[in-house]
Amino acid sequence: MKIVNKTSQVIGKYLIKQELASGAMGTVYLGYDPLLDRNTAIKVIKTGMEDENLRKRFFLEGQAVAKLDHPNIVKIWGMDTDAGNRPYIAMEYVEGDDLKSYIEKRTFVPFEQKLRIIINVCMGLQHAHDNGVIHRDIKPANIQINKNGEPKILDFGLARYVSSDSIQTNSPIGTPYYMSPEQWKGEDLDRRSDLFSIAAVLYEFITYIKTFEAASVVAVMNRIVSEPHVPLVGCLPACAPELSRIVDLALAKERKDRYTSCLEFANALEKFSLSLARQREEVLKKVDLIEGELHRCNQEASELLTLQLLDSTIFDYSGPREHITENSVRNATIAISDYGVLIQHHASLQKQLDSVHENLRAALPLKRLLNACQQQLDEGKLESCERTLEELLKASPGNPTGLRIREACRRAQEERRLAEERKAKLQSLLAAVRQQLQHGSFSEASETLKVILEMDPLNRDAQKLGNAIQEQKALAESWKKARIADLLEVCRLQFRTGDFSAFRRTSEELLKISRDAE
Repeated sequence: MKIVNKTSQVIGKYLIKQELASGAMGTVYLGYDPLLDRNTAIKVIKTGMEDENLRKRFFLEGQAVAKLDHPNIVKIWGMDTDAGNRPYIAMEYVEGDDLKSYIEKRTFVPFEQKLRIIINVCMGLQHAHDNGVIHRDIKPANIQINKNGEPKILDFGLARYVSSDSIQTNSPIGTPYYMSPEQWKGEDLDRRSDLFSIAAVLYEFITYIKTFEAASVVAVMNRIVSEPHVPLVGCLPACAPELSRIVDLALAKERKDRYTSCLEFANALEKFSLSLARQREEVLKKVDLIEGELHRCNQEASELLTLQLLDSTIFDYSGPREHITENSVRNATIAISDYGVLIQHHASLQKQLDSVHENLRAALPLKRLLNACQQQLDEGKLESCERTLEELLKASPGNPTGLRIREACRRAQEERRLAEERKAKLQSLLAAVRQQLQHGSFSEASETLKVILEMDPLNRDAQKLGNAIQEQKALAESWKKARIADLLEVCRLQFRTGDFSAFRRTSEELLKISRDAE
């Protein structure tokens, strides 16, 4: 808020205290009327007043609006031109925030009071319509809420000429999100145009979603003129169908299909407000059902959570307090039981439940795949396990349980490979021992057998071969001893008989066998 030096600016009889707001078309100041000792809102028009005919129409319109006398319409106290020949309007200054601020901040307002605010705005509009004045730019920013929570309609009847945030396309003038279809079409307007706009404001006040939200002004226009809005029950499923129908009727594309007046719309809202206690109880029942279903799903999901097929945060919910600005609520219990908060709470719970159901539907097939993977791993069907894991991780990339099973499967495959290599080496060594035995190489056979037993101390084939080595070695030793004795006897005989040539051959054989025996 810009502070203006009191002595630096005077508009008419008003001393300017500070600048309240500024836009392309005009600037609003907080002024002070020293004669009446009261604050005043001064709106100075910046552009659009160069045409003398337009200026005359502006002042004529202002005179018509100045005659309006209603507690929900800001009173115009004067109109004139400033020192720069710019038109200005002196209006009742309403201390408080506009409805746009309430919506953007989601300031807690009891639902009954929300309806009361809109009903009062409708009554103000009805008063104006009865006096031949149409607002043409009803929007949240033009509804000021005073300190007592009462609405005051701003800029009444001036939107046809100026609007600080209006969009102008040939003849349509207004604020895009709240303009009626006939405004966009550039048709003559009647009271039902304001009716459409206030219904769009009510929709946003309830849902915190613009009725015709779109990415561009053209898209907004197309939605308002040609596309149906999402009913209240589409945004907030627990919202009473009666309220949704009331708003639908007020937002009808064709004005002939709407309520005939703001008074009729207000009466419908008033009638609905009488049923709020019953409506609240119905929403509470729906909330209880959803919370019960969420609890059941949580129990059903326990194994899925353990397998990490679900993110546990899908069951996290902070409750209806997330729709409340805490510093704006003195009694949180009252706020949480409010109909408006409850239907928002229900919508959030329903969205959460839908997400939980979707996650459960996606997780159950994955659970079956995981169970199959684990069973195949346990049974040693490693190739099948790999194929199942590939299918699982394609559907759920990065699944922690699947990745752990894959790691276990790969370890098992590596262990199998090593076991097969070890088995093949053992078989080769065993074959070598047998061959060494055949050649009588007992020392080599024993060394090879030692290697086998270091690899596999309990190898039964190796144990048998060890016994065979001992037996064959013992037999060989016995044969050698007997052979040596025989050869010694032959040597003695050959020596005695003088057959030295034969003695030499027998002696060489004896020495050879003796060396081998050692």
